[in-house]
Amino acid sequence: NWGGWHDAGDEDLPSGSIAQTVLSLALAQEEFAPQMDETTIRREERLVLLHQPDGRPDLLQQIEYGVEGLLGGFRAAGHIFPGIIGSRSEYLILGDTVNGTDNLLYDPRLKPGERNGDRSGNFDDRWAFTSRQTGLQYDSVQALAAASRALRSYNPKLAEECLAAALKIWEFEQSHPPVFA
Repeated sequence: NWGGWHDAGDEDLPSGSIAQTVLSLALAQEEFAPQMDETTIRREERLVLLHQPDGRPDLLQQIEYGVEGLLGGFRAAGHIFPGIIGSRSEYLILGDTVNGTDNLLYDPRLKPGERNGDRSGNFDDRWAFTSRQTGLQYDSVQALAAASRALRSYNPKLAEECLAAALKIWEFEQSHPPVFA
């Protein structure tokens, strides 16, 4: 539940636009190397504070955040997921997607509002689309490879993971028939 950006106005996490954004940010970092620091990000607290520097370049933090979203699916399944969406049919603009879940696993045996341990009768879990689509994989390879260069001195461990994932995805796609959406 960390990484990637929501689609404008809703709770979707579309991997294609995340990959495009990561690629653009990584190329901008390489070309211009901005050092602007106007945002504090405290991952462990799930906290972002605008207009409060934290000593870390904002653009590199954004690249890091984007690749974390892409790598989430890769870590789970070995490829990039097309996206994750909210399970509600209506779009509610609440300002924070944390309002869309009770953070418990859905259990259809329970009634709405009922809780039992880490289970809930509220059908509010997000849906992950986990199919492999060749075009998305290649978009992600570009983004992860560029991000690995941009992050190399900032977060070497994540940079290495990005490059390793990009190479693994590339090798798989080059050796298997394409899958189209």
